[in-house]
Amino acid sequence: MEEIIKAVKGFNPDMTCTPTNCIKFQYEEGETYEEKEVDVCKKGFHACELPINVFRYYTPTKSVYHKVEMSGKIDNSENDKVCSSKIKIGAKINIAGIIKASVDIIRGKAEKESSASSGDYGNAASSGYKGNAASSGDYGNAASSGDCGNAASSGDKGSAKADHPNSCAIAWGPEAKASGVIGSHLVLAEWESNGGYYFNEETWTFKGTTMIRVDGENIKENTWYGLRNGKVIEIKED
Repeated sequence: MEEIIKAVKGFNPDMTCTPTNCIKFQYEEGETYEEKEVDVCKKGFHACELPINVFRYYTPTKSVYHKVEMSGKIDNSENDKVCSSKIKIGAKINIAGIIKASVDIIRGKAEKESSASSGDYGNAASSGYKGNAASSGDYGNAASSGDCGNAASSGDKGSAKADHPNSCAIAWGPEAKASGVIGSHLVLAEWESNGGYYFNEETWTFKGTTMIRVDGENIKENTWYGLRNGKVIEIKED
């Protein structure tokens, strides 16, 4: 049976892509495309298995994103993208969907690698290349220090930290926070309380998300940030 890899692909607003030193290619939703050979960054179709990695190639303010299915000849030698000889363009996905899918994937991979925590006050850490760490319990913490690693925290008041320039920290739960070193990216989510019991998932309504880069100036290194009332703010240590 042919291997099918589900991924996310970024496009210009007109659904075109212009690979390095290549002619602009036009795509359409629902269509399938094929090439004879694959060679990462040169031949074939490219997409990201971990959806959040697509932001490295197509910035949210100037791009659109779609779910895709990749098959045929596969080259996954690159650290953050896959190249295939066949690709099917699926439905459009928004930024919130990309972040949510990334959190789920990171959590799943971390659990398989036994670097995950799901209990309240739990902690998870990953330091290897492409490592992933996830914490889903209330007050949980997740940290990733490896190249291209990712850390995700989805519980109430959770925290996520990125200790490598090529890593990403995702603070997805209500009143969660994230921090990182210069060059890393932070994903922050905002939730609104409906007035119920604080630690019940049904108490919270998702309001929005944003991604920021730690540049050392506007966003400081090793400083906790959260998303409140649509604005990125510093979160003081408890």
